Amino acid sequence: MITEKKSTITYRKWDNGAMREFSEEVTVVRMDNGAITYACGITQEGYLLHCYFGAAIGDDDISYLMRLSDHPYTPNGNNRDRLIFMDSRLFEFPCHGTGDYREPCLMVLDEDGMSTCDLRVTGYRTVKGKPALKQKGVSVIPATYAAKDEAETLVITLEDAHLDLTAELTYTMFTGLPVVTRSARVINHGYNELRIQRLLSGCVEWDHSAFDMITLTANGVFPRTSTIPSRPLCPMTHRRRAVRPTASTLYTAAISLPRPRSRPAALRALSWVSIPLISRGFCARRRTSRRRSL
Repeated sequence: MITEKKSTITYRKWDNGAMREFSEEVTVVRMDNGAITYACGITQEGYLLHCYFGAAIGDDDISYLMRLSDHPYTPNGNNRDRLIFMDSRLFEFPCHGTGDYREPCLMVLDEDGMSTCDLRVTGYRTVKGKPALKQKGVSVIPATYAAKDEAETLVITLEDAHLDLTAELTYTMFTGLPVVTRSARVINHGYNELRIQRLLSGCVEWDHSAFDMITLTANGVFPRTSTIPSRPLCPMTHRRRAVRPTASTLYTAAISLPRPRSRPAALRALSWVSIPLISRGFCARRRTSRRRSL
């Protein structure tokens, strides 16, 4: 079930020698299926921020998870610290060149050599089932499929007015299953040529990095010699790529992020995230930032 909830975030800050009160209207879009919840927020200026992804939660106001009431507050009322805002908030689809120095999902280069892309939300729609992934009118495989009564899809549209570029982010949540699939499509509506230097299907950010990382790789030619290495995430960049056309018993292009073993078993079960890469050429990057976020 996809729902929308509008709320107002209010905060106070020192401005021009006096304490003033500022407020901003935000919209939280949630996807729930009884097993998990995925939520993202839209700010007054059109930024798409990540709110929550994990075990199902109640119907509460979770707009505070956007951290807009924390320093440096919202750029709408604190434009001086916009750079800090861009480098500290959890973005759903971060872009290159706007002040976010973490891993971007989209990097484009225009004919003048400019690589800045500033995407803002222009709208969203819901679709029953899961739309087929198509390239030039032909369905792309491998992919997942679902009938209209088996899944629900959220399509968020973002636009860069200067580049005349739009991006469509597709989220599909399956009924009764703790599964969310994501894909991204970029459309150039202008007359100028744009070169895509990087395009990832999505980004998931947490405001903490208390995860272990598990991968599956064979230790030789015999499948049963596969090992499951587990290591805690540390302040560095971890990369996992899918360079083969299909997965096999010798190589699985997937990563899992469970809670550390020191946590109680009940909490670990609610925080185990697995990300499979279903096609070659895909890659996953994990990076812990200076703010201990992932």
